[in-house]
Amino acid sequence: MIRQPIGAAMVDLNFSFVRVNKVMSDITGYTEEETLIQEDTRYNPSGGRSVGVGYANRLIKGEIDFYENDRRFIHKDGSVIWVNISMRCLRDQKGKPHYLLPMIQDITSRKNTLDALEATQNRLEYLLTANPAVIYSFILTNNGYTLTFISRNVVKLTGFDPDEFLLDPTLWERCIHPEDSRGISSWVEALRQQGHLTLEYRFRHKDGNFVWLRDQMRLSSADPERTEEVVGFLNDITEQQIIKEKLLHSESIYRAIVEDQIEQVCRYKSDGALTFVNDAYAYFFQKAKEELVGTAFTLNMPDEDLKNFDKCLRNLSLTQPVTEIEHRVVLPDGQMRWLHRSVRAFF
Repeated sequence: MIRQPIGAAMVDLNFSFVRVNKVMSDITGYTEEETLIQEDTRYNPSGGRSVGVGYANRLIKGEIDFYENDRRFIHKDGSVIWVNISMRCLRDQKGKPHYLLPMIQDITSRKNTLDALEATQNRLEYLLTANPAVIYSFILTNNGYTLTFISRNVVKLTGFDPDEFLLDPTLWERCIHPEDSRGISSWVEALRQQGHLTLEYRFRHKDGNFVWLRDQMRLSSADPERTEEVVGFLNDITEQQIIKEKLLHSESIYRAIVEDQIEQVCRYKSDGALTFVNDAYAYFFQKAKEELVGTAFTLNMPDEDLKNFDKCLRNLSLTQPVTEIEHRVVLPDGQMRWLHRSVRAFF
């Protein structure tokens, strides 16, 4: 880092300048002559002077030996600059104060850089916190992994503060539901082989309740000669999981009811391909359910009946989704049977 030149001055106990060096003049924009005939209020903004005078008086009284702080100065051209100012008191052999010796450095560029960096960090922190996904990173080790970062919104997701995970390497694993835990070795091996991995598991919130998480991670470097860093993000999928479980439950009830029916029940797409048949349907057509699913349910209809059936289907609409029709089918053993079919369309 390049060290900035130091401006130096000698100030009497009434806070009037006695001497200044050229660097001081360069920093403030005022010549030595202009500086010597003015008080420092010309380039010391309101508030800055009172703080400086307060410290100066403490130096004169011997309460402190030295002070240093960052302060704004007003340049001769009207612009605001930042300086680092340090000051000591010059005393005689008996300890009587004679002069104040301030020294200043222009730190405007450094201050602007730090302010820009702080703004960037604040913006990044805002984006990480506002993002519903929790972002994290860790390094793979011989014994597992070491967490290196986790965004602050993990508090909302899990109830735990980021530092709790960073300071306790096993906390995350201990909170995973035992039925969902795969063990470190298994998922680390899968991650190294595939380069990415998605897991869904139940996680015990700090309040004791379980939430469902989708954990997606990607290996940023698979080179064994380099550090294996992993970046990932977590999403709360509890609501989706509850809906999924309700749908599965409804489906199981539906299938149980349908399978118990002695009537033939089937589902098929608009192109006629069967997607489901119950036992009664399969028994009637003398085939296994697996053989029927995927085939066209109209294969066993005579051509004349097929034309009437197609016409009947074309008349179905949102306002009239249900119809009934009777038609013939030819069974595998050659028998001709008549069926009464109730049809409901789903749009």
